[in-house]
Amino acid sequence: VNKMVDVVTTRMMGTFNRFAPQDGQRTESLATISSLKRFSIEQRYKRSLTREAELKMDVIHYAIELLGPAVIKKDKVNNEEIIKPVSMLPNVIELAYYSNVVLPYYALQSVVALALNNCCNPQFAYIFENDLVESSMDLCEILQFEFIFHKPCQSLDVCILDCVDDFIVKREVLQRDNINSQDLERGRRLAQELFDEDDVLDGEEEGDRGQNMPKLLISSEEFAKGTLEFLRNLLLPLIEAYSVTAFCLEKLVGRSMLEGDLVKDVVKEMRRQVDSGVLKHEECVSSDSVKNAIKLFQKWEVLECHSEHKLRLYYLKDMYDDSEAIIAIRQRIDKYRFVNDSE
Repeated sequence: VNKMVDVVTTRMMGTFNRFAPQDGQRTESLATISSLKRFSIEQRYKRSLTREAELKMDVIHYAIELLGPAVIKKDKVNNEEIIKPVSMLPNVIELAYYSNVVLPYYALQSVVALALNNCCNPQFAYIFENDLVESSMDLCEILQFEFIFHKPCQSLDVCILDCVDDFIVKREVLQRDNINSQDLERGRRLAQELFDEDDVLDGEEEGDRGQNMPKLLISSEEFAKGTLEFLRNLLLPLIEAYSVTAFCLEKLVGRSMLEGDLVKDVVKEMRRQVDSGVLKHEECVSSDSVKNAIKLFQKWEVLECHSEHKLRLYYLKDMYDDSEAIIAIRQRIDKYRFVNDSE
């Protein structure tokens, strides 16, 4: 059925290009073709979801057998099978190894889930798709030394929009506020590529642009909330590590520190905040994440580094050598750290 729909829509598009209708009918024809294409994509996703659901239990049982009873144990509680990890240090290291290998696959999805939280406004029931893309790109900028989010030949904003479409059609945690919002956004991006931005926005009022912007709604279903929570928790340890590193930059106000001493102070502060319950994820205590955060602040031209005899001496640039500037950097990171309970 999907192949038939694809063939029909492709031939319709070819016929349309050869025998273009008059201007008055062009918009309606394009809308019909676009609707058929979108229907084909949605049907393909739904069929793939059905196949995934049928294979899911087989995959879970295979993974349990692969890890073995020394790492994973199964119990039955009220006729329900419960899977638990065996909490021993070697087992935790082994599970962390497997999870770290899988993490890049979910990295961009986790970025979008965290950006969703930042875009949520308690005053409105919807969020703007443009705001979601901008927040996602900002978070990718923060985590640029942790992951490669797209291939060299791809565009990051296009990959994010594909991920948003996946959230809508496949995961069903988002839905569009109006049917034509996707077509409006694609038309707007095409117009911005062909013409100057001033020409595109000429004659439009701010209120009209807000009405035409694609809007998204977060599903209120429990499975949708659980999916978003799962995806957020994947990258939250890194966000916490970067936040604490930014917090410790205040130690450099008016002074300089060797890299080894700075990393030790940040890790010590992380452990203190974990023990006090400020940090929710113990795995955020990582010197590698601290070093990557320092690289990021160097690229942002917040930190300056002087190397001599294999030693690195860090100090703040004049523009950021005060507490208020450091607080602004922390706020840029912390806005993705705290979950909005209004969802």
